[in-house]
Amino acid sequence: LACAQARGGRGGAAAPTAPIEPHIEDVRKLTVPKLRARLQEFGLDTKGRKAELVQRCEDYLLEQPGSLNDFTVPQLKEQLRALGLRVSGRKGDLIRRLQDAQDAPPEGGGRTAGGP
Repeated sequence: LACAQARGGRGGAAAPTAPIEPHIEDVRKLTVPKLRARLQEFGLDTKGRKAELVQRCEDYLLEQPGSLNDFTVPQLKEQLRALGLRVSGRKGDLIRRLQDAQDAPPEGGGRTAGGP
């Protein structure tokens, strides 16, 4: 599943321009047995309630090389501003907000990067 797709490429030190991977959002949608299977694949503890399992999986994925966690807070905020989204909160909040924006259907008349 996409939970394991924590690794994505990015170019240089510029703000993220590649599509944002929705791995954290996918983790929230997994059933408890699937979450436990993912955590076992990662070599992590599989005990606890769903919220704990989700948090453990998210924390692991955010620490992986190539994830949005590699970007600095100013870079994440720059990307959020470009999308017209709030820029307040902790780094994890910023990452989740970017991922939620990637998962959301585009609104008619919204700002797009590179429109005519």
